[in-house]
Amino acid sequence: MSKDTDKSLFILPSMPRLYQQILTGVASYEVLGKRIIERINLAHAFRQIEQVKELAKILINIPIREYQLIAQYYLVWCKCRDLDYHTDVLERIIEQSRTYKAKALISRAAFEVYQGNTNNALYFYSEAIKASLTLSEYIEASRGVAMVKSLEGFSKTALTDLEAIIPVTRHAEPAVYYSVLNSYAVELDEVGRKDEAENVSRLTIASPLAPYYPEWQSTYSEIRSRRKRRSTISVSRSQVEWVEDEEIDSQPAETNLIPFPVSRSVNELMSMPVSSPETLGREITPIQLLGIVLKVKLRERITDEEVDRICMAYFNAVMDIWPQK
Repeated sequence: MSKDTDKSLFILPSMPRLYQQILTGVASYEVLGKRIIERINLAHAFRQIEQVKELAKILINIPIREYQLIAQYYLVWCKCRDLDYHTDVLERIIEQSRTYKAKALISRAAFEVYQGNTNNALYFYSEAIKASLTLSEYIEASRGVAMVKSLEGFSKTALTDLEAIIPVTRHAEPAVYYSVLNSYAVELDEVGRKDEAENVSRLTIASPLAPYYPEWQSTYSEIRSRRKRRSTISVSRSQVEWVEDEEIDSQPAETNLIPFPVSRSVNELMSMPVSSPETLGREITPIQLLGIVLKVKLRERITDEEVDRICMAYFNAVMDIWPQK
């Protein structure tokens, strides 16, 4: 690599010391690209957007196609932080990249979840699992599948999926490891295992990465807030009345990179008056709709457990046949 080419890649650098470290001893574009990618990965883990953006702009000028695709992936990530989603670029990376296909598929799935397209999200997460080249990619895609199941109302199944990958998460990248723990804490809380949820969540907020992932603190605050609520049950012959104290206000926190929609269980949906403000404009997923139909048609002839089994069978069937379409 000539000195002129070397200089042309680093026009008006805002981080001269970092660039000096990257350039020291560089003898080829390949070595330079590898060093930049290492730096980008570190900045990405700590969500240092400006550094990721600047390094990616340099990487995209290296005349090696794979490096250019990787740079595009990180530039899409930076734009995503501003809620500017470029699925067309991700599609190109998925088709052409040898090393970042799984990462692009995971991001593509996250976009679909954000838009409420859970079937599409499952497809992309499933494809990411197949394309995974590293343990971290496999774990991150598996976590995505579990989150989609949770959104569809299957918190217990999502919890089982997360518990299956927990033993190997210690070998994953730190950001992936703690993200899985955060999701695990959420699902533990959903199924009523409050003490475990708080203990797991406490591990995430003690992480050196925690200041850069405010959603972890948000999870911990939410779990603590729910535990502080006091509830009383008043029973009479004619009715059972549940009176719950006003929920303690928690400090607002920043949302995740891809904010996920909130789903309600079938029983909660059925208990809402049709004309209530909560139901107006609310989207119901296909699986929740199936559960409602079963409950309405069969009434006392079907239990909640049987509804769950039928809906889960439908859910698994969708996962099996969707990639073939």
